[in-house]
Amino acid sequence: MTGIHFVTDERGRKVAVQIDLKKHGARLQDFWDGLISESRRKEKGVPIEEIKAGLIRSGRARMAATFPYPPPCFKNGRTIVVPRIWTRQ
Repeated sequence: MTGIHFVTDERGRKVAVQIDLKKHGARLQDFWDGLISESRRKEKGVPIEEIKAGLIRSGRARMAATFPYPPPCFKNGRTIVVPRIWTRQ
């Protein structure tokens, strides 16, 4: 496959890979998103009401008003798994 080069050690074993992001950036992003999703699989969801209340408290209420309902990550009618970038830590 063009745009992918393996880096090998002195014994010829593959130890790293170089990927041309212009050619394969979307695939790499999909792969990375899958890894992140899998790593968060067992995380507890957050009720939508709690997220909206947090947005209002932080002064980002306009964002809460325009939040798509139900959000694309809506789960079992009441709980969602929120990307960490949406929450303060």
